[in-house]
Amino acid sequence: MKKQEKNTRATQARQELIRISKLARMMQEESFESRTINQIIVTNFYTSPEESEFNTYKGWKEKGKIVKKGEKGRPIWGKKKGVTLNILEDKERGKEAETKNIQFFPIAYIFSNKQVEEIEEENEIIF
Repeated sequence: MKKQEKNTRATQARQELIRISKLARMMQEESFESRTINQIIVTNFYTSPEESEFNTYKGWKEKGKIVKKGEKGRPIWGKKKGVTLNILEDKERGKEAETKNIQFFPIAYIFSNKQVEEIEEENEIIF
């Protein structure tokens, strides 16, 4: 997969997640719910009778399951992260070098129980 295609898909996932997050926020405010935005997204937008359990790739692996080849994860908000940016001096514009701390929520991907299968144990051959 080309880098440009990957960036486009990530941008689309972020835009869709922002869209459904706004709906989830409205639901949260209207019902005075204590559930998080991610919990509302999973239960109201991703859950179906066939898909009732969600986990990360690593979470499924810890449960002895593997995500099926070709399956696409559903986006949710990851844990808040902070980054320190060093902004270079720009003499032409008269700006001095500075450091800026920013915080953001990255995108994490989860998979449903319908998207995983048991990890096959390799059979040992004894001679």
